Amino acid sequence: MSHEPEVAAAVYLAGTLDAAERERFEEHLLACEQCWGEVRTAHRGRALGESLREVAPQALRERVRASVAAASRSDQRRRRRPLVVVAVAVAVLAVVTGSLLSRHGGGDQPAVIAAAVASYRTGSLEGSAASPARPPVRRAGDLEWRGARQGRLAGLPVVAYDYRDAGGGHVTLLLADRSFPEAVGASHPPGTAIWVAEVDGVAVLCADRPSPSLLVGRDRTEVLLAASRLGLH
Repeated sequence: MSHEPEVAAAVYLAGTLDAAERERFEEHLLACEQCWGEVRTAHRGRALGESLREVAPQALRERVRASVAAASRSDQRRRRRPLVVVAVAVAVLAVVTGSLLSRHGGGDQPAVIAAAVASYRTGSLEGSAASPARPPVRRAGDLEWRGARQGRLAGLPVVAYDYRDAGGGHVTLLLADRSFPEAVGASHPPGTAIWVAEVDGVAVLCADRPSPSLLVGRDRTEVLLAASRLGLH
């Protein structure tokens, strides 16, 4: 079994393993603290928390402290303080998350990454033409290869392989002859050579093995699962 705890946990939680594979992985969980930790924390959004973790600006922290202090001064308001604190916390999270997403959005990304996300959204590719290239695999779980195109991403020549499933799932595998630049805000799953990022609401995964590859899809779990099926590492 390839020992990539985050990928293995995502595949396990996605429910795509057959009975024998699931049994083997559950036996593996008894002895592997890394894989068990990934399974245990997946539902708490660990990856998202790590990618967005940042201390709030000093001015914002000062306003939060002042609001909480004001809420606790009055006996009448003390009964409502849990609601006030929750509201303040939600407001802080919204401001900080919005700021981070803005900084980590397409405008701040390397041109190739921004172009890859735009290509995924629009289905177009600069200088696009049909490619005779065969896909690495024809199926990736429920995703089936639907065609290949060649073109450029911000001047970088690539071949794009589109995979879709019956439920509307869609990922695009982009292959190049040199490494892709790393996205702003990317995280590196422990024990792997890949990086994963969210750019303008689109999940992006990059691997240099078996060849420089960029996998783009609508959410992190779908992209991790497809990457495992495609043998990216």
